[in-house]
Amino acid sequence: KISFTYKVKYKRNKLKEIIVIIVKI
Repeated sequence: KISFTYKVKYKRNKLKEIIVIIVKI
C-alpha cells in the first residue's frame, strides 16, 4: 500500500509539472 500511495503522489507531481510547463508556454 505504501508503494501504491507513493506512485499516486509521483504521478500527481508529474502532472503538476506538465501543467506548469503548459501554462508557461
